[in-house]
Amino acid sequence: MGISSFRLGYDSVLPPAPFSAGIHPWDATEACHRLPELLQQLKRCGAAAVGEIGLDHASGRRNESCQTTVLTAQLQSASALRLPVIIHCVKAFELLMELLAAYSLPAVIFHGYTGSPQQTERLFAAGYYLSVGPISLRSPKTEASLREAPLHRLFIETDDSDVPIEQMYTAVGALLNIPVPELKADIYQNFKTVFPDYGVA
Repeated sequence: MGISSFRLGYDSVLPPAPFSAGIHPWDATEACHRLPELLQQLKRCGAAAVGEIGLDHASGRRNESCQTTVLTAQLQSASALRLPVIIHCVKAFELLMELLAAYSLPAVIFHGYTGSPQQTERLFAAGYYLSVGPISLRSPKTEASLREAPLHRLFIETDDSDVPIEQMYTAVGALLNIPVPELKADIYQNFKTVFPDYGVA
């Protein structure tokens, strides 16, 4: 089953599998002008999580104020709806951690994670999860972080790459020195913990 991404749209036919919905920081400038409408759509759509949301302060992005406004509104909604959040974080770790700490959220997952060992330690201390994607395995500092990561705080993803998910499991299993079947079982248990309504018995 593939993963689809919709940008600033509201599809009339909801997908049959669990999905997340949210306003990406790249879309924050436009979303600022439509925020009440988009938040209403978020509440109605039946998403299993709010995301991908967050902050992206990469060089050249000039909408940091809008990003913070849009993120804060979505964190408020996620807290009220008791939904996990899936986080996009680029060069904004300290501010993101400060904003996240202000809300009661059932789970926080940092997607496409590329943080340092020190940042990773803080994520786990806060009870957050990290999701390993192809970009994660291209970062020596992140590989070092993953070697010490507790399995009950990990997810594995392909993001928008062409890398098969099986290849990701093989790579992460080799990095952690864990057989792939065992790794799959651990990741699935994490899924059931974060999304208890969607696990398959």
